[in-house]
Amino acid sequence: MSMEMPLEDLRLLSAARMAALRGRAPVRDPTTADRFETRLRIVGLQLESLPEATYELIVVPWLVTVHASTGETWTFTADELAALLRTAPYTRQPEP
Repeated sequence: MSMEMPLEDLRLLSAARMAALRGRAPVRDPTTADRFETRLRIVGLQLESLPEATYELIVVPWLVTVHASTGETWTFTADELAALLRTAPYTRQPEP
């Protein structure tokens, strides 16, 4: 069975469903190693000590690969990132 619906109605329906679900997921620790933001912050800490360059990143759940404009490449596995996270000094506060 097929149903036609104007695009604007579909957008409103989708927004309403998303609003109804908002806040129902369990609260997660923002510093866990399985979050992409946390992984990228750890990689950023590693890159800060290197000479200035531009970087391209490939990020998947089990790996982060960094290609530098200098020709260097680094790969960080999920286990390596988790270990770096355990030893990382979080001295920075998120910018408002």
